[in-house]
Amino acid sequence: ILQGSYKNYGLPENKNLALSHHPTLNSDLLDFIRHGRINPRPAIKKLHGKEVEFIDGTKERFDIICACTGFWTTFPFFDKSFIDFQHVEKIPLFRKMIHNDFQNLYFIGLFQPVGCIWPMADYQAKLACLEILGKYKRPKNLKAAIQYEIDHPHFTFERGQRHAVEVDYHSFRKELRLELLKAGVDIGKPPGGNKSLYKNFPKAAS
Repeated sequence: ILQGSYKNYGLPENKNLALSHHPTLNSDLLDFIRHGRINPRPAIKKLHGKEVEFIDGTKERFDIICACTGFWTTFPFFDKSFIDFQHVEKIPLFRKMIHNDFQNLYFIGLFQPVGCIWPMADYQAKLACLEILGKYKRPKNLKAAIQYEIDHPHFTFERGQRHAVEVDYHSFRKELRLELLKAGVDIGKPPGGNKSLYKNFPKAAS
């Protein structure tokens, strides 16, 4: 949208609609291509030892191939029979933090916002503290609440694991604020350039 045709950089054109995947907010790759620090190549067809054959028929030798395939949502400290989100497309947690089967397990920061993660993780931590202190009650039908979240994502991206923990910053903040309000904690409106909209965050233990 902002950089023009990818063909100008020697890259393949995007075959998907704009914003069908989350955007990459980084211009370094294109800058490096412009300055000749990165030389794009087409997709790999075959490997012959250190020789790489590309789909356009060209061949070149390389010492190292780094596969940048993304990340799995895994927890090496948990046995897979206990928690295993590795192959799910949507994380089955209420507000991306509360599991249906475990009363004393919380996931803080297990989400990918289009915006800053730290305030939202802080609100999750407050909510966890409030429940531990007995000031917050999770939904009675937690399983149904989790399923509703899965069925109504903030974004309608194409299916795939890369969007498993994606949230919209403003929508997620509203959702967490509603949960905190149930426990009597008001985090206030989001900053809007007016000092009257800022509020001191009440301590969860107060």
